[in-house]
Amino acid sequence: MKKMYILTMVSYILVLVPALGQEAKTSNEEVDDSISQVSEKKFDRFVNNQEEDRKIEIIELEVYPVEVSQEIKTMSKGENTAVIVKIPEADIEAVQKGWQKVIRNKTKSKIRKDLNETWIASTLLPQIYQEPMAVYGKIIATQQGVDVIAFFAVDSVFINDKDDKDKITSASQFMHEFGVSQYKLAVKGQLKGEEKKLKTLKQRLAKLQKENEKLHKSIKANESNIINRESDIEVNRSDQAIKSKEVEKHKLEASAIGDPEEEKAAKKALKDKEKEKKKLQKQNQEMHKDIAKYRAEIEKAKREIQFNLDNQAMENEAIKKQIVMVRAVENKLNSIK
Repeated sequence: MKKMYILTMVSYILVLVPALGQEAKTSNEEVDDSISQVSEKKFDRFVNNQEEDRKIEIIELEVYPVEVSQEIKTMSKGENTAVIVKIPEADIEAVQKGWQKVIRNKTKSKIRKDLNETWIASTLLPQIYQEPMAVYGKIIATQQGVDVIAFFAVDSVFINDKDDKDKITSASQFMHEFGVSQYKLAVKGQLKGEEKKLKTLKQRLAKLQKENEKLHKSIKANESNIINRESDIEVNRSDQAIKSKEVEKHKLEASAIGDPEEEKAAKKALKDKEKEKKKLQKQNQEMHKDIAKYRAEIEKAKREIQFNLDNQAMENEAIKKQIVMVRAVENKLNSIK
């Protein structure tokens, strides 16, 4: 007669998730009001710990039953009573490794394989029986996970639910514990994957925050550059005024000279002064171009700050959702019994 040992669990998670992250630095007084009033408000909806932004997230992750049953099955030694455990979501390679470890149980007995059957001729499993036992097993991958079909023999006689009720009960409990441990191992892998996703999201947010800081620093640097250039322009204008007077003076002096040689020298000196004046004028033009470039860079940085803040808001929202998922998987793991 077939018996079923079913453990059914459903995980309900109620998580109160506060808004996460720290507000990006947007206090620079030179940044346009359009950024501070529009973008920061959009960002603050996700990252400020305001009551209106606190949300209750509910996620259900189903915890499937670890089922144990007894059934007459065909194996290498004929038809015998098998104790079967169905392990949800498990990986067959992990189960195979875990099964060999648990049936060997620190003994030096060799585990043998023949086609799809694994067996150990003599091992000690005190959870089932105090004397040495032989254990045969088949491990099969299914759509739901992995099935382990085990046969236990004492002195070459396989235990069954008619003559060995106590041993069958103990074997069923043994198989159930093994199934739970493997199910937990599988969910731990899921948890590790979700935690890795969360770590990646946090790293991306941190990168955005650093980029935001750099943008604000670039604005301050360009504002300082503008102030310096404006100061240089004032000095340049003063130098031009002086140079213009020198040019006019040389013109008057050159026109009053009667000696050809002296006139030639005066004209050369006048030409040099005019070149110096043109050089100052060109420098003035270049400084104005620099200011235009710095202002363009400031405007570009402001646009990038707005884009950055929008991206930070999206990353924070993703982080909140991922934290809920991590806690859901943690709850699922703790619900497996």
